[in-house]
Amino acid sequence: MLLWCMVSCAIVARVEQNHEERFAEATLAPRLYYAPPYNVRYWEGSRGCPVLLLHGFGGHAIWQWADQVEALGTDHQLIIPDLLWFGGSWAEEPRYGLEHQAEAMLGLLDHVGAAKVDLVGISYGGFIAFNLALRHPERVRRVVLVDSPGPVYTREDEAAAMARLGVTRPADLVVPQHPDGVGRLLELAFERPPPSPGFVERQVFELMYQDKQAEKIALLDHLAANREEVVTSARPLSQPTLLVWGENDQLFPLDVAERLAQWQGARLAILPETRHAPKLEDPEGFNAEVSAFLRCD
Repeated sequence: MLLWCMVSCAIVARVEQNHEERFAEATLAPRLYYAPPYNVRYWEGSRGCPVLLLHGFGGHAIWQWADQVEALGTDHQLIIPDLLWFGGSWAEEPRYGLEHQAEAMLGLLDHVGAAKVDLVGISYGGFIAFNLALRHPERVRRVVLVDSPGPVYTREDEAAAMARLGVTRPADLVVPQHPDGVGRLLELAFERPPPSPGFVERQVFELMYQDKQAEKIALLDHLAANREEVVTSARPLSQPTLLVWGENDQLFPLDVAERLAQWQGARLAILPETRHAPKLEDPEGFNAEVSAFLRCD
């Protein structure tokens, strides 16, 4: 019994170690960028045209991009940060707006010497990618938005999604406040959720959601409270843009993706039998779409 407990309690730590090994095999090294008030942990390496990968709320960077680093790292300089208030990144002041995340990312690009980059952002990371590309078009070459509806997502869309999913606000769904919420988040992300026994849910919760929980909730509350400003001030991006979407996304369904594709004038690539995290459920299909779009000239 003691041996079983020791093995089971090490599962999540072993998975994270595996992700770290995959990052290392792709010649990515962990680094820190400090420029008050921002403290950003990031991974950087490989060669070629630079691409900035921005994660969503399903954990920090190393958990969300492990399936992409080998495929994209063959001809790209990968820059993969923990967003503010995730993993090893934070701000010294209570800054929760998209513009603050984008400002920190812009400083990171200056720090690594990337004058112009491609952006890939999933879900919340896509909102940040859109903000950065819109405010600083001279720094962004191409944009990939993954299950991230940007400014076409209205209050009516949000209300419908919350009713459909049985919650009152987004934070109730994507920021688990106890271990039981991890299983529900997996059901949102995956068409075929991986097994999640209670001891695994506790480990995942402690590793990825217990820390900085109030700040993560503040990020989503700030985004919801300022949605009208985001919608009314936005215009289609000037950069070539690709949308990649899970066919059965329950949070941002396909009708929202189609509306965004028409508004932006972007191609929509739909990955079948996936939900909100298609890059995790179908990494081969995702990597093929993104690699072709971001091919270095």
